[in-house]
Amino acid sequence: MPIKSRIIEHDDIHEILKHIYDTHHYHDILVVLDIDNTVGEYKDGFGGDEWFSAKIKQRMDAGASMDTAVAELLPLNLKILPTIWLEPVQDCTPKLIRFLQDIGIAMMSLTSRSFPTMDHTLAQLHRMDIDFSRSALHAHPVDLTMRDTAHHRHGIIFSGQNDKGELLVKFFQTIDYHPKKVIFIDDKLKYVEQVERAMAAANIPFIGIRYSHLDEKVKNYNVADHDARLQQFCLEFVEPGSLVLSRNEK
Repeated sequence: MPIKSRIIEHDDIHEILKHIYDTHHYHDILVVLDIDNTVGEYKDGFGGDEWFSAKIKQRMDAGASMDTAVAELLPLNLKILPTIWLEPVQDCTPKLIRFLQDIGIAMMSLTSRSFPTMDHTLAQLHRMDIDFSRSALHAHPVDLTMRDTAHHRHGIIFSGQNDKGELLVKFFQTIDYHPKKVIFIDDKLKYVEQVERAMAAANIPFIGIRYSHLDEKVKNYNVADHDARLQQFCLEFVEPGSLVLSRNEK
C-alpha cells in the first residue's frame, strides 16, 4: 500500500497545526522547519537568502560552477551575517514553535546554511526566542557530511549544498529514529520536493508545505539595489584582495 505524501502551498505558518491534529498519534509526528524566509527574514534582503541566491546566479551566469560560486561568496556572506539580524517572518512564528515544543511535538530545523554559520545562526534564533535544542531528537553532535560538509547541532541540521531529503534520512538512520509522519515547511519548492522524494523512499508519510508568505518580496527583490551598500561594506570590513569580487562589487 503506497504511503501518504502530499505537497501543499500556504502563506500562513499556522497551516502546520492542521496536519498535526489530523491524527490521534500526533506525538509521533516530526515537524521540520527551514530557517531563512521561513522562520526568519532579513527585512531589506541584504545579506539574506534572496541576496545570496542572486549573487550565486550572477557568478554562474558569468561561467562559474555552483560549487565555485558558493566557495567564492561564502566568505563574504560570513562577514556580512554578523552585521544584520533575522526577524520573524510572521510575528506569531516564535510563539507557535514554543507552543508545539511545550505540548511535546518533536521539532527540528533543516537549513541550507553552511556549518560555519552555526554560532551566528544560534545567536540569531536566540534573539527571536527560538531554541530548537528544546525539542532536539539527539543531544550530541552528528556529522552528516555527504557531498558537502553537514552537521547536526542543537536541533538544527546545517545541510550546505547537500540534498536536504537525503540528509534527513541519513540523520534518522544515524540516530535510529522512526517518525510516523514528517511535516516539512520551506519557502523553496525544490527543497520540499527533495524531502518528499526521500520520505517516499524511506516509506515515511509526508506533508510538505511550500511556504509562500514572502513570495512577493522575493519576486520584487533587485540585487542591484544593494550594490552601493555592498561596496561600502567591503571598504569598511573586507581587507583588499581577501575575497573574490566581481567588477560591480569593487
